[in-house]
Amino acid sequence: MRRLWGALAASTLIVGGAAFAVDYRLNAEGGPGDLGERVARAFERWAAVEGGEVRFNEDPAAPAVIRYGDGTRFGPDTLSLTVQRTPETETRVLLNPTAPDERALLHEVGLLLGLAPAPLTQSVMNPLLGPGAGAELTPADEAALRARVAFAPEDINQDGVVDFYDLAALAAAYGSRGVNLPEDITGDGVVDGADLERLRAAYVFGAPAEVPPEAAVEGDPEAMTGGAMTGGAMTGGALTGEEGRADVAGGGEADADAPDDLDGADDAAEGGL
Repeated sequence: MRRLWGALAASTLIVGGAAFAVDYRLNAEGGPGDLGERVARAFERWAAVEGGEVRFNEDPAAPAVIRYGDGTRFGPDTLSLTVQRTPETETRVLLNPTAPDERALLHEVGLLLGLAPAPLTQSVMNPLLGPGAGAELTPADEAALRARVAFAPEDINQDGVVDFYDLAALAAAYGSRGVNLPEDITGDGVVDGADLERLRAAYVFGAPAEVPPEAAVEGDPEAMTGGAMTGGAMTGGALTGEEGRADVAGGGEADADAPDDLDGADDAAEGGL
């Protein structure tokens, strides 16, 4: 098979001054050769958010890769999968080579930016893309990106201070695994001692407020799904394991008989799901 590598017109997209950065690799093997152009358009839409100030750096050593998955591993409605692996802390965005979709790419780039899935909304971060779902960012998407950039990762409840309530949130989620959990400060897919150390270093000691902050993050720490999906209810959901997690994008199943090899690269042999 001929090996193709997609390349963006510019390796870095920047809006504003100090920017939140995402490092990535791109591999266009196994599907349509315009992957680089489509990824660039998705990057540009997120980078154009006023106040978002994000940049995307193409780096051959980056822990995140955007590529096509093995088409036989996708269900009929599955558009993309995000697989996060430990201990390597590698994130693979796997796109369905037979069903390229701009909405799925917008969703997956949002995940790379650290945004949480937003089910039951019109947001592109909704893991279920219905027939009427648009291919543009919504005000809710833009607000989520601005909050992601404005607040430090240690400020879990995004109230402007790292304090008792952030520690309580981390304690409640300790041991959880998933994609973009707010309490996963290090972004490695698991809430553990490394996150606690990061929180400790940023912690502001003092008596907690009598009333918890209204900006407390809501969500189920056990939820591990996102992605962009079509059709009815999600069937397949999150693929979980001792060594990694998968974010399913698209309705349908991710080949329940062989979930260890989502991109056809023998993930099980690499210590994956």
